[in-house]
Amino acid sequence: MRPRVERLVNAQKALVAKIVSEAEALLKLGDDKKRQEAGVLLVRAQHGMPKNGRLLKLLADGDMMKLMQSTELEYMRDQSRNMHIIDEELYYVIEEKNHQIDLTDKGRDYLCDRR
Repeated sequence: MRPRVERLVNAQKALVAKIVSEAEALLKLGDDKKRQEAGVLLVRAQHGMPKNGRLLKLLADGDMMKLMQSTELEYMRDQSRNMHIIDEELYYVIEEKNHQIDLTDKGRDYLCDRR
């Protein structure tokens, strides 16, 4: 399983790098709607790879951290009913607080398709 898992991790790293780049581009545009979209991307990146260097650098800005946290709270409302919208794009979700990693359907499919 090791080669499959390594490919999965590398795919997730590439996906999160792309997500962070998209968030940075949206934040440079400055309008409110783009800022909300960037908030969703920041939450997605945080769930996918919380230790990503570019993400950590972005979140060092208090404004960006506040945007990510408020977006996450919005999606967690009603017993996390809408959180699947954030997580379904990822291969797996990392929950640092609980020391858990959950494979998404996309991640399961990726592991099964890559032999």
